[in-house]
Amino acid sequence: MDERLTKALEFGNYSATIANQKQLIKNRVKQLTTVHHNNGVFYADTYTISFVNSLIANGVTSSIIVDTKENPILITSLVEFQETLLSAYNDAMNEYEAEFEKLKKVRNLKKLMDW
Repeated sequence: MDERLTKALEFGNYSATIANQKQLIKNRVKQLTTVHHNNGVFYADTYTISFVNSLIANGVTSSIIVDTKENPILITSLVEFQETLLSAYNDAMNEYEAEFEKLKKVRNLKKLMDW
């Protein structure tokens, strides 16, 4: 096989593997930011954290918040809920950054696949 064709195929495999690894990291982050609270399922994303923070800043101590499954969930302690969201978000972002840094340093397919 032509050397150029071989290199092109290797690069294609490398690019596809990088894209797959990035998607796996994103899926892991989504999993880590999923928070179960008061029989509801919430995402610890910037939108939810900001919304809860706004409620707390306006003196609200408990509220009904719609979860990811469109169910109204009574949150009796917004401060506790905010702490849970922030903890999940920070843990997920730390892992995301660490995994992404590892991925950026990989220069060949064998290292990427830990062979």
